Amino acid sequence: MYKCVYFLRFFAIFLCFVSPNIYGQTSYVTPKVIAVQSRPYALSDELTVQAGYLPLDSFTRYIALGMSFTHFFTDFFGWEVVNANYASNISTGLEQELATKFSVASEDKFDVLNYYYTTNLVFTPFYNKNLLFNSSIVYGETSLVAGFGISKFDSGNVNCADFGVVFRFLLGPSTSLKFDIRDYIYFAGNARTNLMIKLGFAYNFGTPEQKLEVSSD
Repeated sequence: MYKCVYFLRFFAIFLCFVSPNIYGQTSYVTPKVIAVQSRPYALSDELTVQAGYLPLDSFTRYIALGMSFTHFFTDFFGWEVVNANYASNISTGLEQELATKFSVASEDKFDVLNYYYTTNLVFTPFYNKNLLFNSSIVYGETSLVAGFGISKFDSGNVNCADFGVVFRFLLGPSTSLKFDIRDYIYFAGNARTNLMIKLGFAYNFGTPEQKLEVSSD
């Protein structure tokens, strides 16, 4: 009697494991619909108006105003033909404080930046969609930039290189906001490496909207 009960229990457990496989083999597999969405806007030639902040050294800060022009060959590669900026210096007051309170003349003083311009390669491997206030979708891109240029200081022109990352938020087919972070390296003079934080408004010429492509497997 006990053997019969154990056999029934074993048979019931066996059915629990086997029955899903049996039903899975005989069930009808419905076709799967996959929606593939390309980038909604294709960038071509772009003009950007920008404002930035540069904390060059302990004695001077800068507010930079400028413009840039970029040509995109594909969705992933582009060329920032020129990025030109004028820098307005703001003294931190440290030099005057050292002179008046401690009668010390600073030996760690650096050139004052006047303006700078660079040309850069743009690589955009990341594309994203952001949910804004749980009500609307904002498309965006993340680009890596690197290039070289010239910076004009009081002492003269200095060759420089720059690299960084640009976060873009698309407002529509032709407009977008850009949050730009770059590091500038100077190859001559007594200027230090400088970090720049910049906000820009970009207008793109000729951005055809791409359609949603639907395929079924």
